[in-house]
Amino acid sequence: MKSRLIRQKGKLLLLLPDGTIAKATEGVLKQLFISFASIDTINGKDGRWDTDHLNIEDVKGKTLAWVDDNGVLCIKENPFTALIQNIVDEEYVTLQEYAKMHSRNDNRIKVLCKEGRIIGAQKKAGKWFIPKHAPYPEDARYSGVEK
Repeated sequence: MKSRLIRQKGKLLLLLPDGTIAKATEGVLKQLFISFASIDTINGKDGRWDTDHLNIEDVKGKTLAWVDDNGVLCIKENPFTALIQNIVDEEYVTLQEYAKMHSRNDNRIKVLCKEGRIIGAQKKAGKWFIPKHAPYPEDARYSGVEK
């Protein structure tokens, strides 16, 4: 297990791979939600879980979510519900918002995301998030050669 989000005595805490604890503020939860595969970039300075425990799984508290050894975010109880509306701050929009911005169908945008044709599009917890200023991809049927 690379990290573990727990509720302990009413507080949300993120146990990190370097043995530190980060208080799970809105910013930390956003960072976890968007970039859980690179969990090592989140810094915890609020304590150490490995002082008395040899394993991240030994820390007492109700597990809400964790990042497994393969970098997969596993959610047992969704701590992100309140953040979903705000998770895509100024930088990201949802698939539906991006489709509306470009006057396109949601299903077409989903296909482009799956094909990796929209730069920076990320699928997190089953939802697509797209950089707000990502350009709509050019039609792949045209090679740019004029007839």
